[in-house]
Amino acid sequence: YDALKTYIHSKQREVIQAAKFLKIEGVNDRMAQIIKIIYDDADRVLNSKEIENKFNISSFTARSDLKSLVNLGFLEEVKVNLKKINFIKSKTFDTKIKKLK
Repeated sequence: YDALKTYIHSKQREVIQAAKFLKIEGVNDRMAQIIKIIYDDADRVLNSKEIENKFNISSFTARSDLKSLVNLGFLEEVKVNLKKINFIKSKTFDTKIKKLK
């Protein structure tokens, strides 16, 4: 029971911290949480499989969210091979976040 309470509390805290990123036009709840992940860990490398698992969503939805964040200028694509693409913090990320404050 305590583990469940801790889990729920941590999830609620994540959503509250990500709420400020929801103010960005074109950003949904998942995308706001992805921005928060990068905000908290600038060296983080993301891939669609990780996002699928974290948010329990389809591969299409994960790729769509990540590509939208690329188009908004928060992430950059890094091609790993012919099929696989990773996503990293963009060069304009910090500037875009400062404009929110």
